[in-house]
Amino acid sequence: MISFQVVSKWVADQILSGTGLAGVANIVAGAPYYDCDSIGNYANTALYATLTPVDIINRCNNSYASMDPWLTTNNVVAQTYNLSMAAYEAGTSISEVQAIYNGGDNPSATVNFIAANRAPPMYEIYKNLLNKYKSANYTQNAPLMLFSSVGLPSKYGSWGLLDYMDQVAETPTHPKFQAVIDFNKGI
Repeated sequence: MISFQVVSKWVADQILSGTGLAGVANIVAGAPYYDCDSIGNYANTALYATLTPVDIINRCNNSYASMDPWLTTNNVVAQTYNLSMAAYEAGTSISEVQAIYNGGDNPSATVNFIAANRAPPMYEIYKNLLNKYKSANYTQNAPLMLFSSVGLPSKYGSWGLLDYMDQVAETPTHPKFQAVIDFNKGI
């Protein structure tokens, strides 16, 4: 398996054509995160720090099309090199770019991003996201690896399907986790 970030087809081409790995690999795996149309870039972080978690949910619900180029990129790479396709990590990326790049943050945006990730409407966002992965063939030949199972939210993001292990037994459980359970059951 060869992995790459789906934001750069060029990198995948360099790995597969420039190294001879295309003849050895059988799967190309991208990382198609859903960032609600760049919600965490510098300008949007400043804006969403002044809004509410409901506004974040609304943006996510209205911007699924922004994901199409990332989903298409992995598919094009897989077809170009005659490889099966997978996702080595995926999920929502409702986080601040500045926290990821340099450790800075906007505390109000952090609070809103965490609240949105925990909000009950996140269930539908995750279900829609999983269905979008499925319709783009990310679940056809290999497992879709969601990042991550458990993790406390912070300024760096709310990556976990659960905030802590015992949350699995809570009713209701975390909306992202419940969406995965229901998706796997075909609900």
